[in-house]
Amino acid sequence: MELTEECTSRIQRKLLQKLKDPGSFTIPVRIGEVDVGHALCDLGASINLMPLSVFSKLGLEAPRPTTDMLKLADRSIFHPEGVICYTPYFHFIILDYEDDEQVPIILGRPLLATADAVINVREGKMILRVDYVEAVFNVYMAIQLPSHYEDLAMISVIQKK
Repeated sequence: MELTEECTSRIQRKLLQKLKDPGSFTIPVRIGEVDVGHALCDLGASINLMPLSVFSKLGLEAPRPTTDMLKLADRSIFHPEGVICYTPYFHFIILDYEDDEQVPIILGRPLLATADAVINVREGKMILRVDYVEAVFNVYMAIQLPSHYEDLAMISVIQKK
């Protein structure tokens, strides 16, 4: 059997090397003058979530009341403490829950889209752009989180008025 030039080139091409699982993407967060740890960048989340404990440390005015209800992955339902609009770009749902001390905040799709997030998983680099300011994060240099969790922390908005 005779191989064509195309077949020969396909056979000789080296296969891509499988890379390790990079784990979760987190970035350091500073709100005003307060370092609040890291935030989990979660493309599966439809909201930005901040625990009440972190909100209390910031010394901001009271959150705006909300009638939203959140349904967690374990199907439990919570009523948030309120919503804060820290800037015109970023809104956070304030929820009284036991947070992870190292990664208390969850940044969802709306914030990542607004910040024009570009995530390069191979290089472990994330770029956020707001107006004319650009921030580049090396997520592999950030804290290392396990690549799997015993607890699932998914939140869905089930009622919004």
